[in-house]
Formats: sequence, structure tokens, C-alpha cells
Amino acid sequence: MSLRGDHLVLRYGSTTVVHDVEVVLTSGRVTALVGPNGSGKSTLLRALARLHRVDGGEVALDQRKVTLLSAREFAREVTLFS
Repeated sequence: MSLRGDHLVLRYGSTTVVHDVEVVLTSGRVTALVGPNGSGKSTLLRALARLHRVDGGEVALDQRKVTLLSAREFAREVTLFS
């Protein structure tokens, strides 16, 4: 299984905090997001988890757009640990 963000643009109000980012998270693999405070790491993760609105680009779960999945379908396949 993979969770993918393609050409993501994320904003808070009129301020863009993530610019045209691509990321792929694959089950069974560890992925690290590294960057200074305020660089958008948590915002990116929130967008992948459908907790932050995507202003540009697309998030897909196994090549299915997550916007087409119900909250229940998404939750069945993605587990988040904090």
C-alpha cells in the first residue's frame, strides 16, 4: 500500500506553507520528514491524513484519489500513530 502526495500546495489563509511537494509513503517502510520549525512538515502530514485542505495537487491511496473515498474507507486502510 502507498499513500502519495503529488504536487501538493498547502496554505493557511493566503500564506502558502507547502509549495509543489511530492511524497510517497509505503507500508512497511520508515520515512523521515526533516526540516526546520515552520517548514510545513506537520501540515504535510495533516494533508495526507485528510485533516488539512489541499489547495493544489492530489493525495492518492494506492492510486485512488482520497477525495473519492469515504472517511470510513480511508480509515480502514490508513492508521495514524501520534
